[in-house]
Amino acid sequence: MAAATGAKLELQLLGDVDRHGCEVTSVKKIARIVEKAKLQFGDRRGRTDRVCDAVRAMLVAPDVATVAAIVEALSSAAP
Repeated sequence: MAAATGAKLELQLLGDVDRHGCEVTSVKKIARIVEKAKLQFGDRRGRTDRVCDAVRAMLVAPDVATVAAIVEALSSAAP
């Protein structure tokens, strides 16, 4: 993804300190995972058998054009 778009991947490691001064545990807090499940649409609402984005990693884009390139790269890779 980085090579295709110019974005960089950031992954917080166990023991790192996040922007709020809290120690990184590598997964989101349970309350946030439940909140994500509650915000899903349709018959997926409230289900926790599949929760995406539970690990702490992100692509950092320097501009909107890079965001568009990321979206394009992800959508072309989808089955």
